Amino acid sequence: MSAQESRLAQRSGPDARVRPGVLWSFTALTFLAVLLDGFDTVSLAFSLPEMAAGWHVSPADFSLALVLTNLGAVAGYVLSGWLSTVLGPKRFLLLGVAWYGLFTLMVAATLPMHSIPLLAGLRFVTGLGLGAVLPVAIALGSAHAPARLRERVAVLTTLGLAVGATVGGFVGGSLISSLGARGVFWVAGALPFVVAGALMLHPMPNALPADAVADAAVRRREAAVSQLFTPRLRVFTAVLWVFAFVAFLTTYIINSWVPSLLKDYGFTAVQAPLGIAMYNLGGILGTLVLVLLSTRLGTARTQVVTSCFGIAALAVLGVAQLTHAGVLVALLIAGAGTITNGNGQMAVATTLYPTGARATGIGWNAAVGRVGSIVAPAVGGVLIAASFGARPILLIAAVPVVVALACAAFLGFRRPAPADR
Repeated sequence: MSAQESRLAQRSGPDARVRPGVLWSFTALTFLAVLLDGFDTVSLAFSLPEMAAGWHVSPADFSLALVLTNLGAVAGYVLSGWLSTVLGPKRFLLLGVAWYGLFTLMVAATLPMHSIPLLAGLRFVTGLGLGAVLPVAIALGSAHAPARLRERVAVLTTLGLAVGATVGGFVGGSLISSLGARGVFWVAGALPFVVAGALMLHPMPNALPADAVADAAVRRREAAVSQLFTPRLRVFTAVLWVFAFVAFLTTYIINSWVPSLLKDYGFTAVQAPLGIAMYNLGGILGTLVLVLLSTRLGTARTQVVTSCFGIAALAVLGVAQLTHAGVLVALLIAGAGTITNGNGQMAVATTLYPTGARATGIGWNAAVGRVGSIVAPAVGGVLIAASFGARPILLIAAVPVVVALACAAFLGFRRPAPADR
Protein backbone atom coordinates (compact mmCIF):
# COMPACT_ATOMS: atom_id res chain seq x y z
CA MET A 1 0.00 0.00 0.00
CA SER A 2 1.37 3.44 -0.95
CA ALA A 3 1.94 6.23 1.57
CA GLN A 4 -1.04 8.09 0.12
CA GLU A 5 -3.27 5.02 0.44
CA SER A 6 -2.09 4.46 4.02
CA ARG A 7 -2.99 8.02 4.96
CA LEU A 8 -6.43 7.61 3.38
CA ALA A 9 -7.10 4.44 5.35
CA GLN A 10 -5.79 5.78 8.66
CA ARG A 11 -7.63 9.08 8.41
CA SER A 12 -11.00 7.34 8.32
CA GLY A 13 -13.06 6.13 11.23
CA PRO A 14 -15.29 3.07 11.24
CA ASP A 15 -18.26 4.91 9.77
CA ALA A 16 -16.47 7.23 7.29
CA ARG A 17 -13.82 5.17 5.57
CA VAL A 18 -12.48 7.53 2.89
CA ARG A 19 -13.45 11.00 1.74
CA PRO A 20 -16.77 11.09 -0.16
CA GLY A 21 -15.05 12.20 -3.36
CA VAL A 22 -12.74 9.19 -3.26
CA LEU A 23 -15.62 6.81 -2.53
CA TRP A 24 -17.94 8.07 -5.26
CA SER A 25 -15.25 8.40 -7.93
CA PHE A 26 -14.20 4.83 -7.13
CA THR A 27 -17.84 3.71 -7.32
CA ALA A 28 -18.08 5.40 -10.75
CA LEU A 29 -15.02 3.51 -11.98
CA THR A 30 -16.25 0.17 -10.65
CA PHE A 31 -19.63 0.90 -12.25
CA LEU A 32 -17.80 1.31 -15.58
CA ALA A 33 -15.83 -1.90 -15.00
CA VAL A 34 -19.04 -3.81 -14.32
CA LEU A 35 -20.75 -2.06 -17.27
CA LEU A 36 -18.07 -3.42 -19.60
CA ASP A 37 -18.54 -6.81 -17.91
CA GLY A 38 -22.24 -6.64 -18.81
CA PHE A 39 -21.47 -5.54 -22.36
CA ASP A 40 -18.96 -8.37 -22.80
CA THR A 41 -21.45 -10.92 -21.45
CA VAL A 42 -24.16 -10.04 -24.00
CA SER A 43 -21.77 -9.44 -26.89
CA LEU A 44 -21.78 -13.13 -27.73
CA ALA A 45 -25.57 -13.34 -27.39
CA PHE A 46 -26.34 -10.55 -29.87
CA SER A 47 -23.60 -11.77 -32.23
CA LEU A 48 -25.08 -15.28 -32.40
CA PRO A 49 -27.55 -14.79 -35.28
CA GLU A 50 -24.83 -13.46 -37.61
CA MET A 51 -22.22 -15.96 -36.41
CA ALA A 52 -24.62 -18.88 -36.81
CA ALA A 53 -25.43 -17.83 -40.36
CA GLY A 54 -21.76 -17.26 -41.25
CA TRP A 55 -20.58 -20.51 -39.67
CA HIS A 56 -23.53 -22.47 -41.12
CA VAL A 57 -24.63 -23.86 -37.74
CA SER A 58 -27.66 -23.47 -35.50
CA PRO A 59 -27.63 -20.83 -32.72
CA ALA A 60 -28.16 -23.73 -30.27
CA ASP A 61 -24.69 -25.02 -31.25
CA PHE A 62 -23.19 -22.04 -29.37
CA SER A 63 -24.72 -23.19 -26.07
CA LEU A 64 -21.33 -24.54 -24.94
CA ALA A 65 -19.69 -21.12 -25.36
CA LEU A 66 -22.49 -19.41 -23.42
CA VAL A 67 -22.36 -22.01 -20.66
CA LEU A 68 -18.57 -21.92 -20.30
CA THR A 69 -18.54 -18.11 -20.13
CA ASN A 70 -20.70 -18.32 -17.05
CA LEU A 71 -18.83 -21.33 -15.65
CA GLY A 72 -15.63 -19.28 -15.80
CA ALA A 73 -17.42 -16.45 -14.02
CA VAL A 74 -18.47 -18.85 -11.25
CA ALA A 75 -14.84 -19.86 -10.75
CA GLY A 76 -13.87 -16.18 -10.65
CA TYR A 77 -16.50 -15.43 -8.04
CA VAL A 78 -15.47 -18.36 -5.84
CA LEU A 79 -11.79 -17.40 -5.96
CA SER A 80 -12.36 -13.67 -5.50
CA GLY A 81 -12.59 -13.67 -1.69
CA TRP A 82 -9.35 -15.60 -1.18
CA LEU A 83 -7.32 -13.95 -3.97
CA SER A 84 -8.40 -10.43 -3.01
CA THR A 85 -7.10 -11.17 0.50
CA VAL A 86 -3.75 -12.36 -0.91
CA LEU A 87 -3.25 -9.61 -3.53
CA GLY A 88 -5.28 -6.81 -1.98
CA PRO A 89 -8.79 -6.03 -3.25
CA LYS A 90 -7.94 -3.07 -5.47
CA ARG A 91 -5.01 -4.84 -7.14
CA PHE A 92 -7.13 -7.94 -7.71
CA LEU A 93 -9.94 -5.80 -9.15
CA LEU A 94 -7.54 -4.17 -11.61
CA LEU A 95 -6.18 -7.59 -12.62
CA GLY A 96 -9.71 -8.90 -13.24
CA VAL A 97 -10.62 -6.00 -15.54
CA ALA A 98 -7.41 -6.36 -17.57
CA TRP A 99 -7.87 -10.15 -17.69
CA TYR A 100 -11.32 -10.13 -19.29
CA GLY A 101 -10.22 -7.40 -21.71
CA LEU A 102 -7.19 -9.42 -22.84
CA PHE A 103 -9.05 -12.66 -23.47
CA THR A 104 -11.91 -10.90 -25.24
CA LEU A 105 -9.29 -9.55 -27.65
CA MET A 106 -8.10 -13.12 -28.12
CA VAL A 107 -11.66 -14.14 -29.00
CA ALA A 108 -11.68 -11.43 -31.68
CA ALA A 109 -8.31 -12.57 -33.02
CA THR A 110 -9.37 -16.24 -33.35
CA LEU A 111 -12.98 -15.80 -34.51
CA PRO A 112 -12.14 -16.35 -38.22
CA MET A 113 -11.15 -19.94 -37.36
CA HIS A 114 -14.87 -20.78 -36.93
CA SER A 115 -14.05 -23.16 -34.06
CA ILE A 116 -16.79 -23.52 -31.45
CA PRO A 117 -14.52 -25.50 -29.03
CA LEU A 118 -11.83 -22.79 -29.24
CA LEU A 119 -14.42 -20.05 -28.76
CA ALA A 120 -15.89 -21.89 -25.78
CA GLY A 121 -12.44 -22.38 -24.18
CA LEU A 122 -11.52 -18.71 -24.57
CA ARG A 123 -14.89 -17.62 -23.21
CA PHE A 124 -14.31 -19.78 -20.13
CA VAL A 125 -10.99 -18.04 -19.45
CA THR A 126 -12.62 -14.66 -20.13
CA GLY A 127 -15.30 -15.54 -17.60
CA LEU A 128 -12.66 -15.89 -14.87
CA GLY A 129 -12.00 -12.16 -15.14
CA LEU A 130 -15.68 -11.29 -15.48
CA GLY A 131 -16.40 -13.13 -12.24
CA ALA A 132 -13.50 -11.56 -10.38
CA VAL A 133 -14.64 -7.97 -10.80
CA LEU A 134 -18.11 -7.64 -9.29
CA PRO A 135 -17.76 -9.10 -5.76
CA VAL A 136 -14.46 -7.35 -5.05
CA ALA A 137 -15.73 -4.03 -6.40
CA ILE A 138 -18.78 -4.24 -4.14
CA ALA A 139 -16.82 -5.44 -1.11
CA LEU A 140 -14.13 -2.75 -1.32
CA GLY A 141 -16.53 0.10 -2.09
CA SER A 142 -19.04 -0.83 0.60
CA ALA A 143 -16.31 -1.41 3.21
CA HIS A 144 -15.17 2.20 2.79
CA ALA A 145 -18.72 3.57 2.76
CA PRO A 146 -20.69 4.71 5.81
CA ALA A 147 -23.05 1.96 6.98
CA ARG A 148 -26.13 3.84 5.76
CA LEU A 149 -24.75 3.93 2.19
CA ARG A 150 -23.46 0.38 1.79
CA GLU A 151 -26.55 -1.03 0.06
CA ARG A 152 -26.67 1.99 -2.24
CA VAL A 153 -23.00 1.58 -3.26
CA ALA A 154 -23.62 -2.12 -3.91
CA VAL A 155 -26.75 -1.53 -6.00
CA LEU A 156 -25.16 1.26 -8.05
CA THR A 157 -22.09 -0.88 -8.77
CA THR A 158 -24.19 -3.92 -9.72
CA LEU A 159 -26.37 -1.71 -11.92
CA GLY A 160 -23.45 -1.60 -14.34
CA LEU A 161 -24.31 -5.13 -15.51
CA ALA A 162 -27.73 -4.05 -16.74
CA VAL A 163 -26.42 -0.79 -18.19
CA GLY A 164 -23.71 -2.65 -20.10
CA ALA A 165 -26.21 -5.14 -21.47
CA THR A 166 -28.55 -2.28 -22.41
CA VAL A 167 -25.78 -0.43 -24.24
CA GLY A 168 -24.91 -3.66 -26.01
CA GLY A 169 -28.51 -4.12 -27.08
CA PHE A 170 -28.88 -0.61 -28.44
CA VAL A 171 -25.55 -0.49 -30.30
CA GLY A 172 -25.34 -4.21 -31.10
CA GLY A 173 -27.25 -3.99 -34.37
CA SER A 174 -25.11 -1.07 -35.57
CA LEU A 175 -21.86 -2.76 -34.51
CA ILE A 176 -22.84 -5.98 -36.26
CA SER A 177 -23.80 -4.07 -39.42
CA SER A 178 -20.66 -1.92 -39.51
CA LEU A 179 -17.95 -4.07 -37.89
CA GLY A 180 -19.32 -7.61 -37.91
CA ALA A 181 -19.16 -10.01 -34.97
CA ARG A 182 -15.37 -9.85 -34.85
CA GLY A 183 -15.42 -6.07 -34.53
CA VAL A 184 -17.80 -6.35 -31.57
CA PHE A 185 -15.18 -8.36 -29.66
CA TRP A 186 -12.36 -5.98 -30.61
CA VAL A 187 -14.37 -3.13 -29.06
CA ALA A 188 -15.41 -5.18 -26.01
CA GLY A 189 -11.78 -6.18 -25.39
CA ALA A 190 -10.11 -2.79 -25.81
CA LEU A 191 -12.26 -0.65 -23.52
CA PRO A 192 -11.48 -2.50 -20.24
CA PHE A 193 -7.84 -1.40 -20.47
CA VAL A 194 -8.95 2.24 -20.26
CA VAL A 195 -10.83 1.51 -17.03
CA ALA A 196 -7.93 -0.57 -15.68
CA GLY A 197 -5.58 2.38 -16.23
CA ALA A 198 -7.93 4.73 -14.38
CA LEU A 199 -8.21 2.27 -11.48
CA MET A 200 -4.44 2.04 -11.29
CA LEU A 201 -4.21 5.81 -10.78
CA HIS A 202 -7.13 6.07 -8.35
CA PRO A 203 -6.29 6.76 -4.66
CA MET A 204 -8.64 4.16 -3.19
CA PRO A 205 -6.52 2.06 -0.77
CA ASN A 206 -5.58 -1.47 -1.76
CA ALA A 207 -7.00 -2.70 1.55
CA LEU A 208 -10.08 -2.80 3.70
CA PRO A 209 -10.33 0.04 6.26
CA ALA A 210 -7.73 -0.16 9.02
CA ASP A 211 -10.39 -0.66 11.69
CA ALA A 212 -12.21 -3.43 9.81
CA VAL A 213 -9.67 -6.23 10.32
CA ALA A 214 -6.68 -6.61 12.59
CA ASP A 215 -4.02 -8.60 10.72
CA ALA A 216 -3.45 -11.15 7.97
CA ALA A 217 -4.41 -14.12 10.12
CA VAL A 218 -7.70 -12.48 11.09
CA ARG A 219 -8.38 -11.57 7.45
CA ARG A 220 -7.93 -15.16 6.34
CA ARG A 221 -10.14 -16.46 9.14
CA GLU A 222 -12.89 -13.93 8.51
CA ALA A 223 -12.77 -14.64 4.76
CA ALA A 224 -13.42 -18.36 5.30
CA VAL A 225 -16.59 -19.78 3.79
CA SER A 226 -17.51 -21.22 7.20
CA GLN A 227 -18.24 -17.68 8.39
CA LEU A 228 -21.29 -17.65 6.09
CA PHE A 229 -22.79 -20.59 8.00
CA THR A 230 -22.58 -19.49 11.60
CA PRO A 231 -25.78 -20.18 13.59
CA ARG A 232 -26.85 -16.55 13.04
CA LEU A 233 -26.45 -16.71 9.26
CA ARG A 234 -26.82 -20.26 7.94
CA VAL A 235 -30.54 -20.16 7.10
CA PHE A 236 -30.28 -16.71 5.57
CA THR A 237 -27.25 -17.69 3.50
CA ALA A 238 -29.16 -20.70 2.14
CA VAL A 239 -32.18 -18.58 1.21
CA LEU A 240 -29.95 -15.91 -0.33
CA TRP A 241 -28.22 -18.55 -2.46
CA VAL A 242 -31.56 -19.88 -3.73
CA PHE A 243 -32.58 -16.30 -4.45
CA ALA A 244 -29.35 -15.69 -6.41
CA PHE A 245 -29.73 -18.91 -8.41
CA VAL A 246 -33.30 -18.25 -9.57
CA ALA A 247 -32.67 -14.55 -10.19
CA PHE A 248 -29.76 -15.27 -12.53
CA LEU A 249 -31.58 -18.22 -14.12
CA THR A 250 -34.36 -16.03 -15.52
CA THR A 251 -32.08 -13.13 -16.47
CA TYR A 252 -29.66 -15.30 -18.42
CA ILE A 253 -32.32 -17.33 -20.20
CA ILE A 254 -33.59 -14.03 -21.59
CA ASN A 255 -30.23 -12.30 -22.17
CA SER A 256 -28.70 -15.38 -23.81
CA TRP A 257 -31.53 -16.28 -26.14
CA VAL A 258 -33.90 -13.36 -26.66
CA PRO A 259 -32.18 -12.20 -29.90
CA SER A 260 -32.82 -15.68 -31.30
CA LEU A 261 -36.31 -16.01 -29.76
CA LEU A 262 -37.51 -12.72 -31.19
CA LYS A 263 -37.51 -14.26 -34.65
CA ASP A 264 -40.77 -15.93 -33.55
CA TYR A 265 -42.24 -12.45 -33.09
CA GLY A 266 -41.10 -11.35 -36.56
CA PHE A 267 -37.92 -9.47 -35.63
CA THR A 268 -34.96 -9.47 -38.03
CA ALA A 269 -31.35 -10.20 -36.97
CA VAL A 270 -30.59 -6.46 -36.94
CA GLN A 271 -33.73 -5.65 -34.91
CA ALA A 272 -33.32 -8.51 -32.42
CA PRO A 273 -30.66 -6.82 -30.20
CA LEU A 274 -33.34 -4.28 -29.27
CA GLY A 275 -34.89 -7.03 -27.19
CA ILE A 276 -31.74 -7.20 -25.03
CA ALA A 277 -31.68 -3.41 -24.88
CA MET A 278 -35.26 -3.03 -23.70
CA TYR A 279 -35.03 -5.89 -21.22
CA ASN A 280 -31.92 -4.44 -19.61
CA LEU A 281 -33.20 -0.87 -19.81
CA GLY A 282 -36.10 -2.13 -17.73
CA GLY A 283 -33.53 -3.56 -15.32
CA ILE A 284 -31.92 -0.13 -15.02
CA LEU A 285 -35.22 1.62 -14.37
CA GLY A 286 -36.30 -1.07 -11.91
CA THR A 287 -32.99 -0.83 -10.06
CA LEU A 288 -33.27 2.96 -9.80
CA VAL A 289 -36.71 2.46 -8.29
CA LEU A 290 -35.14 -0.10 -5.97
CA VAL A 291 -32.53 2.46 -4.84
CA LEU A 292 -35.24 5.05 -4.15
CA LEU A 293 -37.61 2.72 -2.29
CA SER A 294 -35.07 0.61 -0.42
CA THR A 295 -34.44 3.34 2.16
CA ARG A 296 -38.15 3.19 3.10
CA LEU A 297 -39.16 -0.41 2.47
CA GLY A 298 -35.82 -2.18 2.49
CA THR A 299 -34.22 -3.80 -0.54
CA ALA A 300 -35.76 -7.27 -0.16
CA ARG A 301 -39.28 -5.98 0.50
CA THR A 302 -39.09 -3.76 -2.59
CA GLN A 303 -38.12 -6.84 -4.60
CA VAL A 304 -41.35 -8.56 -3.58
CA VAL A 305 -43.20 -5.81 -5.46
CA THR A 306 -40.92 -5.73 -8.51
CA SER A 307 -41.07 -9.53 -8.87
CA CYS A 308 -44.83 -9.31 -9.34
CA PHE A 309 -44.30 -7.04 -12.36
CA GLY A 310 -41.75 -9.46 -13.81
CA ILE A 311 -44.10 -12.43 -13.50
CA ALA A 312 -46.97 -10.51 -15.10
CA ALA A 313 -44.84 -9.28 -18.03
CA LEU A 314 -43.45 -12.73 -18.83
CA ALA A 315 -46.96 -14.18 -18.68
CA VAL A 316 -48.16 -11.57 -21.19
CA LEU A 317 -45.25 -12.36 -23.51
CA GLY A 318 -46.15 -16.03 -23.26
CA VAL A 319 -49.86 -15.85 -24.03
CA ALA A 320 -50.71 -12.55 -25.76
CA GLN A 321 -50.49 -11.64 -29.44
CA LEU A 322 -48.34 -8.50 -29.42
CA THR A 323 -47.01 -6.03 -31.95
CA HIS A 324 -43.28 -5.39 -32.10
CA ALA A 325 -43.76 -2.36 -29.88
CA GLY A 326 -45.83 -4.42 -27.44
CA VAL A 327 -43.12 -7.09 -27.23
CA LEU A 328 -40.47 -4.46 -26.45
CA VAL A 329 -42.63 -2.80 -23.79
CA ALA A 330 -43.32 -6.17 -22.17
CA LEU A 331 -39.58 -6.95 -22.17
CA LEU A 332 -38.96 -3.56 -20.55
CA ILE A 333 -41.37 -4.39 -17.72
CA ALA A 334 -39.98 -7.92 -17.43
CA GLY A 335 -36.49 -6.49 -17.01
CA ALA A 336 -37.70 -4.09 -14.32
CA GLY A 337 -39.19 -7.03 -12.44
CA THR A 338 -36.43 -9.63 -12.83
CA ILE A 339 -33.01 -7.97 -13.25
CA THR A 340 -33.67 -6.06 -10.03
CA ASN A 341 -33.66 -9.42 -8.24
CA GLY A 342 -30.07 -10.06 -9.24
CA ASN A 343 -28.97 -6.52 -8.41
CA GLY A 344 -30.87 -6.31 -5.14
CA GLN A 345 -29.81 -9.60 -3.61
CA MET A 346 -26.17 -8.48 -3.97
CA ALA A 347 -27.08 -5.44 -1.87
CA VAL A 348 -28.72 -7.66 0.75
CA ALA A 349 -25.43 -9.59 1.04
CA THR A 350 -23.49 -6.41 1.88
CA THR A 351 -25.51 -5.87 5.06
CA LEU A 352 -25.95 -9.55 5.92
CA TYR A 353 -22.23 -10.29 6.30
CA PRO A 354 -19.54 -8.59 8.45
CA THR A 355 -16.73 -6.71 6.72
CA GLY A 356 -14.12 -9.47 6.83
CA ALA A 357 -16.51 -12.01 5.31
CA ARG A 358 -18.16 -9.62 2.88
CA ALA A 359 -16.05 -10.32 -0.22
CA THR A 360 -16.40 -14.07 0.41
CA GLY A 361 -20.14 -13.76 1.04
CA ILE A 362 -20.74 -11.65 -2.04
CA GLY A 363 -18.43 -13.84 -4.13
CA TRP A 364 -20.09 -17.12 -3.16
CA ASN A 365 -23.53 -15.59 -3.50
CA ALA A 366 -22.64 -14.36 -6.98
CA ALA A 367 -21.11 -17.74 -7.79
CA VAL A 368 -24.32 -19.56 -6.90
CA GLY A 369 -26.18 -17.02 -9.00
CA ARG A 370 -23.84 -17.70 -11.88
CA VAL A 371 -24.63 -21.40 -11.56
CA GLY A 372 -28.11 -20.27 -12.57
CA SER A 373 -26.54 -18.44 -15.48
CA ILE A 374 -24.75 -21.65 -16.50
CA VAL A 375 -27.95 -23.65 -16.38
CA ALA A 376 -29.93 -20.95 -18.21
CA PRO A 377 -28.23 -21.07 -21.65
CA ALA A 378 -28.22 -24.86 -21.52
CA VAL A 379 -31.95 -24.97 -20.71
CA GLY A 380 -32.69 -22.44 -23.43
CA GLY A 381 -30.57 -24.33 -25.94
CA VAL A 382 -32.31 -27.62 -25.17
CA LEU A 383 -35.75 -26.02 -25.47
CA ILE A 384 -34.84 -24.35 -28.77
CA ALA A 385 -33.35 -27.57 -30.12
CA ALA A 386 -36.58 -29.34 -29.08
CA SER A 387 -38.52 -26.82 -31.20
CA PHE A 388 -40.14 -24.99 -28.29
CA GLY A 389 -41.28 -21.58 -29.43
CA ALA A 390 -40.48 -18.23 -27.83
CA ARG A 391 -43.80 -18.03 -25.95
CA PRO A 392 -43.52 -21.28 -23.96
CA ILE A 393 -39.86 -20.57 -23.20
CA LEU A 394 -40.73 -17.15 -21.77
CA LEU A 395 -43.53 -18.70 -19.72
CA ILE A 396 -41.05 -21.21 -18.31
CA ALA A 397 -38.73 -18.31 -17.47
CA ALA A 398 -41.44 -16.87 -15.20
CA VAL A 399 -41.37 -19.88 -12.85
CA PRO A 400 -38.03 -18.96 -11.16
CA VAL A 401 -39.35 -15.43 -10.59
CA VAL A 402 -42.10 -16.89 -8.40
CA VAL A 403 -39.42 -18.60 -6.29
CA ALA A 404 -37.44 -15.33 -6.17
CA LEU A 405 -40.51 -13.54 -4.84
CA ALA A 406 -40.77 -16.04 -1.98
CA CYS A 407 -37.07 -15.65 -1.12
CA ALA A 408 -37.33 -11.86 -1.16
CA ALA A 409 -40.31 -12.03 1.20
CA PHE A 410 -38.37 -14.25 3.63
CA LEU A 411 -35.29 -12.02 3.61
CA GLY A 412 -37.37 -8.87 3.85
CA PHE A 413 -39.39 -9.89 6.85
CA ARG A 414 -37.10 -12.32 8.71
CA ARG A 415 -33.57 -11.02 8.19
CA PRO A 416 -31.20 -11.01 11.20
CA ALA A 417 -29.91 -7.83 12.73
CA PRO A 418 -27.31 -5.99 10.58
CA ALA A 419 -23.70 -7.11 10.92
CA ASP A 420 -21.61 -5.37 13.51
CA ARG A 421 -19.21 -3.89 10.98
